[in-house]
Amino acid sequence: MLYDVANDSCQSVATDGAGAYAFGVAPGDYRVYEAAGETPGALTECEPTVSTADPATGTVTNGTIADPAGYMSTTANRIDVTITDSNVPDQDFGDYVLGAPANCEPTAYLFQQNPTQIYEVDLVTGEDVNTGVTLSTAVNAIGFNPFDGVIWGNNTTASHQVGTPYTLNAVSVDGGELSLPCGNCAPTIYSFNGGDVTLDGYLLQWHANTDNKNQVCWFDVNPQRNTYLKLVDSVTKEPSTSCTPVAELKAADGGLSPVDGLIYAGKNKTGDVYQVDPVTGASHLYVGVIPTPCPGSGYGAQFFDGNGFLYVSCNTTGAIHRLNLSNPPALGAPHDFDAVWFSAGPASTINDGARCSLAATPGIDFGDAPASYGTLLDDDGARHIALGDGLFLGAIAPDAADDAAASADATGDDLRNVDDEDITSAAFDTYTLGESAYDVEIPVHNGTGANAFVRAWMDWNADGSFDGPGEMSDLVEIGGGASTATLTWTIPPSPTSGTSFARFRIASDGGDLGLATGPSSNGEVEDLAVPVIQQPTPTPTP
Repeated sequence: MLYDVANDSCQSVATDGAGAYAFGVAPGDYRVYEAAGETPGALTECEPTVSTADPATGTVTNGTIADPAGYMSTTANRIDVTITDSNVPDQDFGDYVLGAPANCEPTAYLFQQNPTQIYEVDLVTGEDVNTGVTLSTAVNAIGFNPFDGVIWGNNTTASHQVGTPYTLNAVSVDGGELSLPCGNCAPTIYSFNGGDVTLDGYLLQWHANTDNKNQVCWFDVNPQRNTYLKLVDSVTKEPSTSCTPVAELKAADGGLSPVDGLIYAGKNKTGDVYQVDPVTGASHLYVGVIPTPCPGSGYGAQFFDGNGFLYVSCNTTGAIHRLNLSNPPALGAPHDFDAVWFSAGPASTINDGARCSLAATPGIDFGDAPASYGTLLDDDGARHIALGDGLFLGAIAPDAADDAAASADATGDDLRNVDDEDITSAAFDTYTLGESAYDVEIPVHNGTGANAFVRAWMDWNADGSFDGPGEMSDLVEIGGGASTATLTWTIPPSPTSGTSFARFRIASDGGDLGLATGPSSNGEVEDLAVPVIQQPTPTPTP
């Protein structure tokens, strides 16, 4: 498309089989666009539009400036040109088949080792999967671009070499990779190892350790602008040769909040967290936020989700903590976003993370027994991803929460928006002293079409935990469409009389139910107070 600046009008033409195109023009100022999102002769927009991201809805509205399906740009999709009688230059556009773009989903991506291996991580369970993709080099300071589903970063090895032109690396999650030169970067050492992509398509990168390089650099990775693949000024967004100074940003990675647009980043080796305005460079350091500092290393992979939660992963331990920044403080204001341990991810000496920050983390269902039973998130409490896949206990699908509502009588979860507690004390009968087995039949719902598993725990000795002898039931496999399950315990010697607590869990993977605590990738957990530990008085012998 050719946009006539003076006359606010457009022409359009389809390229021929060789990619060539031509316009008849008079002298003047024009903008030439590659606009695969438009149809020649039936234009919807003049001039063509850019894509926009809406963090409130977690969606991207695609603009008409675009590449053909399956391609990404190696040049800007907009070129500004002045035509004179003696100057009618050709304007070329380049596209490249990189690979399949990633969808904006809850999956977090880890780039680890040298050369880089790509892992997918479930932030809720901590489970990681090696995708089998190994890149040709080490790519770091990465971020996920919501407009093209591409992970952008830099070639760590090349960027450490003085005199080497700085390149930006585009990576598809199925292994496609492309190095593109920064059009106006000085051939010097940038050596970035922290980064993320803004919701309008700028890759922000910084150095984690060196005091004299505390700066945030803005690189345009949105080809819909004419500054694509250039270093730009953080305020004007025009090409620049300098970056935004920051007092200190010793963080191996960080995330750009979809809520307030600020950088939040766990400081190397500490439990402190930076808050940085990437436009002005103003910053604040919140001390002692993460309860378990990262020993001897940094939080090399950090991710935001669409709800405003920041996940920080420690390189040396793999531990992932979560910070609630859904209602972030003004810069430097008092905060209430203390981190909680969330899951156990993979450890690595070289580690960086990227995730679509528009995607919300799936809801999580928790139990509500007293905290001593391993109920709260900080204690690796029992928790299930509420997938909405039709697998749950009873007749009501589980609700979701940020953490467990541990309570003295196991009714905390009943008081949420949806009371999903379907197992009641009526299911429990007294037993005869001396019996070796005890059975309970509970309602279940399996709409997955595949087999699933159920298990329960009973605190027979009422010591406030589920780890005593005989307190774990058998593992019961149920078929698709099942409506009940019967669980059996071997009654331990001399159980304590009186009301105690039980925990029930259902999941597709029986391996998730080896403990009364920890995460599961689907299903539900329910806790309740039970009256079964009632020893009947023996009848006296005449």
